[in-house]
Amino acid sequence: ESFGTLARLVYLYLYNNQLSGPIPDSLCNMSSLSSLQLDNNQLSGKVPDSLGNLANLATLSAENNQLSGPILDSLGNIGKLYYIKLNTNQLSGPIPAALGKLIGLQFLDLRNNQLSGEIPDFDTTLLDLTLCDMEGNNFTCSNSFICQSGYPFCSDAKSI
Repeated sequence: ESFGTLARLVYLYLYNNQLSGPIPDSLCNMSSLSSLQLDNNQLSGKVPDSLGNLANLATLSAENNQLSGPILDSLGNIGKLYYIKLNTNQLSGPIPAALGKLIGLQFLDLRNNQLSGEIPDFDTTLLDLTLCDMEGNNFTCSNSFICQSGYPFCSDAKSI
């Protein structure tokens, strides 16, 4: 909980530490935070809604944990966010269309979760996207451009 008092902290790397429990809400008070890396721990529960308030966040990585619940719509409000790596968790529900507002997004890794629903039509908004991996989920895909273009993240999608 004391992390929230570190308002000038820019980089927080807590990967490979066997941390458990939920992501503390106090992390979301770190207004200068640019990079948050929580990979390879045992973090569980939902991603705090207040994470979307980190206006300076550029990289978010929390792969290989036990995070559950939906991907936050509010992540789409973090204009500097260019790297999202939330693979190998237990995230569920649809991918929020709000991620399409992240016009600088270059890296999106959501593979091996329990995500479902329609894959949003990002092909006209995320022009800087160079890696997008959504395999190992349960998507449907009706957008003919995305489904028929050979994007690797559609390999598990079922065309409707």
